[in-house]
Amino acid sequence: MFFQGDSESIEIVVQRTTQLLSDLNDRLSAWSDLYRDLHMNPELSMQEHRTAGIVARHLRDVGYEVTEGVGHTVTQWCWSGCDAPGRYGCAPH
Repeated sequence: MFFQGDSESIEIVVQRTTQLLSDLNDRLSAWSDLYRDLHMNPELSMQEHRTAGIVARHLRDVGYEVTEGVGHTVTQWCWSGCDAPGRYGCAPH
């Protein structure tokens, strides 16, 4: 779960949110480039191998545990210590 209601979870969420927002301006240029790249290189449905690889790399870079190739092109991600393996993107707890 993203928020479990205890003070430690709140602190973790606040820290990660603050960090994300503090360098948002620095990331906007890279996200804009990524957006343009993905739309200039479209892939057919269920054949998004390049896109899945790019997403996996970006998720790893920000601290997610990533499992690639689930169902051919699906990328699963999870923060370290996540207690819900198998979900497509579980949040920190």
